[in-house]
Amino acid sequence: MKSLCLAALLVIAPRALEAQTVKVDFDKQADFSKYKTSSNWQSNDLRTMVDIKRVKEGTLIVELYDRITRLLVWRSVASDTPASPDQIEPQIQAFVKKSFADFPPRPRAE
Repeated sequence: MKSLCLAALLVIAPRALEAQTVKVDFDKQADFSKYKTSSNWQSNDLRTMVDIKRVKEGTLIVELYDRITRLLVWRSVASDTPASPDQIEPQIQAFVKKSFADFPPRPRAE
């Protein structure tokens, strides 16, 4: 049974006004029906390095890796104008809900 490893990055700080956007990309050849479990996102063997200076503030990045091949199979990038401190958690929840709205991706055409 394969499993997924989750990596997430959240950068919340003031920036220019921008409408909420969510972009999802995934490996079109990956068979998501084979993934049954996921591991904690603070895994020690993640290969992703993020340069905080290159990520826009107010962005949530979620990446799913195949645990065996260690290859990225799914990625979501959500961004918006950061919410006020008391609204950050609802904003993150909205990002995650939109990001995973069509997860798992549809099976590939044979």
